[in-house]
Amino acid sequence: MQNLEEKVKPIFDLVLLELESAYKNHPIWPGNHVTGAAIILEEAGELIQSVLDVYWHGLIEEKSNMVDEAIQTAAMVVRFLIELDNTKTK
Repeated sequence: MQNLEEKVKPIFDLVLLELESAYKNHPIWPGNHVTGAAIILEEAGELIQSVLDVYWHGLIEEKSNMVDEAIQTAAMVVRFLIELDNTKTK
């Protein structure tokens, strides 16, 4: 069995690529925590829609979309944490 680092490295590499793309395409992060969290929720909503498409409708072709949406969600969580000190609570 692979150790944890071997399992997560390729995933973290994809998250980093997505994060770099997000910074390039959207260089300005919202100035408040609520909007930042809403971005995470929007991505998570797309992830759950992909999961439901596979689970309820048997759309196996959506499985790769689940991975894409999970990576995008993870990237936005990381960006939220990076930008935390640069955003306002109110």
